Amino acid sequence: VETVLLKCLRGCHLSNVRGMSWRQGSFVRPLLKCKKDELVAHLRSIKQDWMEDSSNAELKYKRNRVRLQLVPLMHELTGGALQARLQAVEQQSSQLRQWLQHTSRAYLETDPAWQQHPPGLTVATLLLQPLPVQD
Repeated sequence: VETVLLKCLRGCHLSNVRGMSWRQGSFVRPLLKCKKDELVAHLRSIKQDWMEDSSNAELKYKRNRVRLQLVPLMHELTGGALQARLQAVEQQSSQLRQWLQHTSRAYLETDPAWQQHPPGLTVATLLLQPLPVQD
């Protein structure tokens, strides 16, 4: 949730509104979808203590302010539907990203300048493409 909100606050492109990936190359985040209270409860059940970096509570960091202040407010304002709303935005962003990739590939295959070495773009034909493709 906080990654998506931070990206929106920073002004990312609509096609890049997404949270952290559970897998990125050989790096895996197996607990990414787990909620903190679930992890704490599991640790208690096996008689282990939860350990947290004290800097996670410091509001001088933007991510912490988002997590500790903005997320609870948005959760309240959405009637508890913040997670669902952000998932819908991520899904729409993914669909836009796929469309852009497909449309851009199709354009590049038809642009003779792209087939040259080094590849280039024909400005006149690029300007005929939809604005999101031009970006």
